[in-house]
Formats: sequence, structure tokens, C-alpha cells
Amino acid sequence: MQIHLKSLSKSYGNHMAVDNIDLKMDSGKITAFLGPNGAGKTTTIRMMVGLLRPTSGWILIDGNDFQDDPIRYKKMMSYVPDFPFLYDRLTGREFLKFIGEIYELPLNEVDRQIEEMSRLFQVEDMLDQLTKNYSHGMRQRLVFCSAFLRNPEILIVDEPMIGIDPKTARILKDTFLHLVKEKNKLLFFSTHQLAVAEELADTIAIIHKGKIITQGPLSSLIPDKATYKNLEDYFLSITD
Repeated sequence: MQIHLKSLSKSYGNHMAVDNIDLKMDSGKITAFLGPNGAGKTTTIRMMVGLLRPTSGWILIDGNDFQDDPIRYKKMMSYVPDFPFLYDRLTGREFLKFIGEIYELPLNEVDRQIEEMSRLFQVEDMLDQLTKNYSHGMRQRLVFCSAFLRNPEILIVDEPMIGIDPKTARILKDTFLHLVKEKNKLLFFSTHQLAVAEELADTIAIIHKGKIITQGPLSSLIPDKATYKNLEDYFLSITD
């Protein structure tokens, strides 16, 4: 499976939040999307998941325009925003079952996945409490349980490491790698944590002032270790 952002733009009046970007992502690969605050990362992601319509350009999935059949393509995706929303009057278990019903998953499969994901992300002790009593980190864990609940073909995550502890971060990174490398899924994530991008990504794309200014494997972005010691040095030099 491939996602191709082709000549994709989004404007608000005279402001070009995303300006004619072109980027391809493939199954079995992890793409990290980097940029300063306000560069256009979240706007791009919201177009990819159907929350915003592009001003111009296309989001192509295996060559087909996302806008031609958005429900079909949304069913292939799990999306985790930077500040996930939960229904405070639902328990964690009720929330996960609600997500399963939205995606029309078999009830026995939902129950099995709830048990598996809650153990993986260590939320089983809180699963039957109202989510309004969850800490921020616990809410993040529950949202990732919901994202993995239905084994998505495409996983799109905006700032995955916000508010989670080092142990959960390790679980999440291992799960990302398992999903992509062993199950051949597609992962696209934005982050300000450059070390995470450096550790996980097959491809890095850097957006600045709405334009993608560079993209490719880390080895091709930083061929000269004498000039740039790491991704942080390179990132700061080209976005200064």
C-alpha cells in the first residue's frame, strides 16, 4: 500500500499552511514528519485523515483519490491526535467497545483485543473505571489501545510521545516496529523528539513554513558526519 501526497496545499485566506507538498509513504516503512511549531505538520495530518479538505492537490491511496471514497479509506486507518479525546462518562472498557462498534468489528474479536491491548499497555487495572479519573499518561495509553484494536493498515500519529513515561514509550516503539516490520503496515508520525525519529524512521520529511524542504533516509540527509553530528544538528541548521 502507498499513500502519495501529491501537490497538496491548504490555505486559510492568504496564509498557506501547507504549500504544494509532495511525499510518498509505503507499507512496511515508517515515515517521520518533522518541523518547527506552525510548520504545517498537524494540518497535513488532518487532511490525510479526512478532517480537513485540501485547498488543492490530492491524497492518493494506491493511486486512488481519498476524496472519492473517504469512508472506505478511513476504515483502513487509525489516527491518534496530539491531544486525544475520550468520553469522560465511559469506562475504558466501554470506550474501547464503542470504538469496536464504530468499525463494525465482531464482538468476540473486540473482547479479545481489549484484553490483549490492555495488558500490553498496562491499563487493565483501570479498564472499568471512568476515563475522567485517568491521568494524562493513562489516557494516552488507552487511546493507543483503541488505535491498535482493529489492526489498521495505516497508522497516523501526531506527537506519539507526549505525556508518556519511558516504559510506555518503549512499549509503543516496539509495537510500532512490530506492526510495520512484521505485519507490513504503514506508519506516519509527527514528532518534536528528534531522537525518536532517528531511532525509528526509514524516511524523514522536514516541513518548514508549509513546504517540505528535505526528505529521504537519514543516511542520505546527513552523509557528512563531520558537518552534522546527528539529526538535531541537521534539523536546526535547515530550519533556522
